[in-house]
Amino acid sequence: MGLSWLAKLEQAGLRVTLYGNSLLLDGAKSLLTKEVINRVAQNKAVIKNALRQRSNLAPSLGRQALKPKPAKAAVKVYRYQIDGGGNWLTLIAPNNNLEQAKKRLRYQYGERLTTVVPVASE
Repeated sequence: MGLSWLAKLEQAGLRVTLYGNSLLLDGAKSLLTKEVINRVAQNKAVIKNALRQRSNLAPSLGRQALKPKPAKAAVKVYRYQIDGGGNWLTLIAPNNNLEQAKKRLRYQYGERLTTVVPVASE
């Protein structure tokens, strides 16, 4: 059984992706009918094999194979001074904003804290 029906749906805007061992369907609601979903379920193994072959050919076709992007760590870095001295100290804080960082440092150093500035991220 061929997959020409699936190719037509892809041309109409349906996106079929193999993620691990699961098939993901994304597209307009009008394309994701019960009939389409049932047909995909019935042909799941054939579709997976076709997508794997397509993925293996992707570099030669000028397309990139889909790979999940690694999550970025949510960490902020701040520089601060105590007692108006010339030495800068560093605070590495997860998921903090500048006001939260100031509050945290004021709790630790009280009035001795003179300056807090965020370090520009790359």
